[in-house]
Amino acid sequence: MTRFLSDVTPQTIRDLGSQVKVSKLCVAAGGREQIAAGRIWVAVPEPGVKVMVGTLAGQRGYRAEVAGDAGLTLEVRLAGTSQSRERGAAARTAAVSPGDLLLTGSRAPRKWDVTAAPQSSFEAVSVSFSPDHLMTFRDIDPALSAWGCDFVVNDRLALRSAPLGLRALAETLLAAPLHGPGSNLQLAGLARQILAHAYRLVAPADARQVARETGADLVAHALEAIRSDPHAHMTIDTLARACRTSPSRLKSLFRAETGRSIGSEIRSQRMLVAKRLLLAGTPIARVAETLGYTSSEAFSKAVKAHYGRSPRDLARG
Repeated sequence: MTRFLSDVTPQTIRDLGSQVKVSKLCVAAGGREQIAAGRIWVAVPEPGVKVMVGTLAGQRGYRAEVAGDAGLTLEVRLAGTSQSRERGAAARTAAVSPGDLLLTGSRAPRKWDVTAAPQSSFEAVSVSFSPDHLMTFRDIDPALSAWGCDFVVNDRLALRSAPLGLRALAETLLAAPLHGPGSNLQLAGLARQILAHAYRLVAPADARQVARETGADLVAHALEAIRSDPHAHMTIDTLARACRTSPSRLKSLFRAETGRSIGSEIRSQRMLVAKRLLLAGTPIARVAETLGYTSSEAFSKAVKAHYGRSPRDLARG
């Protein structure tokens, strides 16, 4: 599926509908005045993969509300600059310039505020992979699949200088045919090549950082994660992914450093939060929901097993 527009205005961008990551565009020059001449096109060459290309000239300054997809998005900027700020508590930011590679992982759709000054030209290529599509790479390249999923699960963002080979791939994608025999296969192949280049560029730095972390560092990281959000859905596997290590290694290091198991620490911290909320007068059902329990009965059973008292008794002090 492919759609494209020429001579871009706020209205023509809106006309692209759900295919484009721009839901609202505000331009100081006015609602229907042309922003730039050129084209923006979006293709979905295979399920879970989206390709977006923009080539504009004579662009006016603008402010845009951008809706980003869940998954891993990689943008190669060939011309033009922009500044982005994520809405919400995380408030990730990025200032992108020509020659940059921007990688954004998101567990869920996100909204961003994007601004750009007037500029003579803008060229960018963006490829997005859904979380499910990243998982399909496990049999082809398990290391790449794990790295991509880590980027998504931990809402990571990275800005790097794009090497020449990556920029050349982006230029090839700019010139790729949108229709005709083999066009979807070519677009999907180019998207995967961009992902592979980005992985080779970013993953070694990640590995060096992990290698520098001692056992004490990893355990400290795990404790911080547990104490900041000890919800009922936290598992050793999710905690290991957050610490960028294997579950078996984390379990061994954790017990050696603390003398406790990860599971007991999660339960202990969860019960401390429960006690604090109950003493503050929070209703039992609300505490159970906050901590991720499936029912008040399951929560009450966990509290009694830990404290030897019911939540109602614990709330009395």
